[in-house]
Amino acid sequence: MASFNREFPDTDWYTFRIPGIATALRNIDRKTVLAANGKDGSYHEPSSPITVGGAGMVAAGLWSLAGPVTTDTNAHIVLGAGHSLDYLRILAGHTGASRSMSVPVLPTIPERYAFAYASASNNFAQIARFPGARSIIAITPHNRSTLTALRLRFKTTFAHAGLPEFPKFRVIRVSKSGVVQALHTSRSGAYRDDGFLDLPVSVANVAAYEAAGARQWSNTYVPDQFNVIDTSNYAYFVDFVEEDGAYAFTPNVTLVPGAGTDILRGEMTCASITLLAPQ
Repeated sequence: MASFNREFPDTDWYTFRIPGIATALRNIDRKTVLAANGKDGSYHEPSSPITVGGAGMVAAGLWSLAGPVTTDTNAHIVLGAGHSLDYLRILAGHTGASRSMSVPVLPTIPERYAFAYASASNNFAQIARFPGARSIIAITPHNRSTLTALRLRFKTTFAHAGLPEFPKFRVIRVSKSGVVQALHTSRSGAYRDDGFLDLPVSVANVAAYEAAGARQWSNTYVPDQFNVIDTSNYAYFVDFVEEDGAYAFTPNVTLVPGAGTDILRGEMTCASITLLAPQ
């Protein structure tokens, strides 16, 4: 134990040779309790698990673990608390506290039978059959995180004579009892009734809206309410409404590539991740 000074030299350890022997023995007992040397390092081979109780233990800096690590049948490290917070935590500023995820758009739930279907040109995309059709895309944001942004990758496939009523979308959560709540307030900035946001960014004219059929990113949906994710009580979706109005595309129910807005995929960002818990 290099971090502790010796109480007396060898010649002074004869019983009652000098005063203070009793105090020295008590100090030895105390130092034995502190024998795990945090300054110079030490090596230990416990015969049974060492349990840290009370308020727990904070480990800062680099750690090196050798030998077996106890895990349960699901291969998680056993920490012992036995509740939902019993996982390794991520401190603020760590790169793992935020993650961006690609969002597949299939399967899609159409508002009515045959209103939406997988695009014949891309089996991983979806396209509406009728103007104004509504469809729901399931998303799985990181549980207990904060959903900070979501956008959709799309392309316009129909040659428009004029600008239609633009397609729009919103992010919603649905409770176990079926209550729907938009993750953005209504009529706030660019957001419309019921928290919808126009899909296209470039809407100055038909050419900008169509972008010659190129793939485009939508406006970014930035939630301002109900955005702390709780998958134990809510399911989360993108609620998409197709373009409509006088200049919308002509209904197309054939198996050839449709004329509506081709939704290819999504992308969402979750921040404030604090736990490495299962998803």
